[in-house]
Amino acid sequence: MVLERHGHETNLDNSRLLGESIQMPFSRRITKSRFLKAVMSEYMASWDKDNPSKSGIPSDRLVRLYEKWGQAEYGMIVTGNVMIHPEQLEAPGNAILYAPNETPERMEQFRRMSAAGKVGGSLMIMQISHPSRQVPVFINPNPLGASDVKLIDQVMLVDLMDRIYGKPTPLDKAGILEIVDQYSYATETAYRTGFDGIQLHGAHGYLIAQFLSRTTNNRTGEYGGSIKHPEEVAELCEELEALKIDFVELSGGTYEELGWKHDEWAPRESTKKREAFFAAFAKGISPRLTKTVPYLTGGFRSAAGMVDTIKSGMCWGIGIARPGDSDRMLPSEIVQGRVSEATDVKLPPEDIITTILATGVQMESMARGIPVLDLSDPKEVIRFKDAAQINHKKKFFKLLQGIMDIGYFVLEPSIAGNNDD
Repeated sequence: MVLERHGHETNLDNSRLLGESIQMPFSRRITKSRFLKAVMSEYMASWDKDNPSKSGIPSDRLVRLYEKWGQAEYGMIVTGNVMIHPEQLEAPGNAILYAPNETPERMEQFRRMSAAGKVGGSLMIMQISHPSRQVPVFINPNPLGASDVKLIDQVMLVDLMDRIYGKPTPLDKAGILEIVDQYSYATETAYRTGFDGIQLHGAHGYLIAQFLSRTTNNRTGEYGGSIKHPEEVAELCEELEALKIDFVELSGGTYEELGWKHDEWAPRESTKKREAFFAAFAKGISPRLTKTVPYLTGGFRSAAGMVDTIKSGMCWGIGIARPGDSDRMLPSEIVQGRVSEATDVKLPPEDIITTILATGVQMESMARGIPVLDLSDPKEVIRFKDAAQINHKKKFFKLLQGIMDIGYFVLEPSIAGNNDD
């Protein structure tokens, strides 16, 4: 149980609608509910700076994490970033699929991961990614990109170290085709290891998004141009439907737009009322799709808000990320009519950095099988912030000694309130 939720009224009609299955139009796969577990980076795979071939193997903790979510009645679960090259990572701890580094151990851990997520009947989807210019310089000072537009350096308190980025080298035709082959290998390997499908990460400033953005694509040749307006995004989604893509997840934001600062992001009042951050954007896209299933992710905190968005035609399914980390059984609780709102986390919504760090700590707890912090309790929020400062110092001193401490820290609740089991 959590101390406080965003509201308390339950509505069985809302529960029934959100518990409905969706049949994918082309693969004919069927989701058990309208919920999609949206991506959060877990940082629970192996990392070996001196031997990249040993990096990116899913840990037993990562397997356990997906087993927990697999019990929560999600229709689909999308994994965190699975990278396609060991030198092109968003951060240490990313899972990796790269043909030269295939081993029986790596394949077995991916098989275990896919099976864990499907334990309760969810479809397990692997998100395949290439960070491009968003790879930190300590991993790769010479990233590849759509163009040579460098990402602004950031102080990233999520992993408690500065993020300095190199200037990307624009990909030539041969380089693009090589990356296409890497995507193809990861896709084929996802199939071999039991995943139900893949999601290509085309948002948040990653490589595919860079080719679609006027900010990062200044090419003039075959791969030039950008998508500037919702109308063009809708046309892209129609093209994806023509290619028989089962679903698209509509979301938004980039490293630079968010700025990872405390004072530059806050939802407008109109956004708070409708909950979905990107609803206005989705309104011009989803009605154009007749077969491909649109999911909308970002901002949902109540079953009523989710249902209103579905009934308005903005989406068919609902993606949730952080709410499913505060309360891992949230979809199940909603579908069964026991609750109707997410945990009311007592962190400022505009403080993206701290909320992501808090979510990471909660994921680490789930992965270790210990109770999850209830951040609707102001006292626990204070404990978390104090622990984050202590961990920051420990991580910094380890870094001075050349020790990379990857992943999130562990913090058990002071009282066993939100029990993991």
